[in-house]
Amino acid sequence: MATEENVTKMFETVCAAIKEAGLRYEQNDAKRVIEFSLAANPFPVQYRIAVRAANKTISFFSELPFRVPKDRAEWFAKRLSKLIFDNLYVGTFDFNPDNGLVVFRTEIMYQESLISKQTIRLMKDIVYETVTKHTEAIFRLSRGEE
Repeated sequence: MATEENVTKMFETVCAAIKEAGLRYEQNDAKRVIEFSLAANPFPVQYRIAVRAANKTISFFSELPFRVPKDRAEWFAKRLSKLIFDNLYVGTFDFNPDNGLVVFRTEIMYQESLISKQTIRLMKDIVYETVTKHTEAIFRLSRGEE
């Protein structure tokens, strides 16, 4: 089980890694979450990184900046599943058909260990590369385009 001290150290490491990368972020100490955005084409990449004590993970989330209309949800979900299966090796794109939200998500475990700042920055980069590579295709799918 992760101790409170271990969880606090992980959150401090996450914050330090992002700060050392020269990025400005919003920090919520109570929830152990930081949020920031990076410019990208065609859409900026939104980040939320959460240190989660309950399952001993560092979760990386990136909410895509558009919604899928409800009338396309089933069609979209099938095509998104194929895109995920064919292209992703790390993480996944979660789709909520009720609100049309698409979020990229990946996690690393820190159970009884500490993850390095370098690993945090590497995961940030993996999220960026994955989201920027697939966002335009997912956006086209959200509009009903193949």
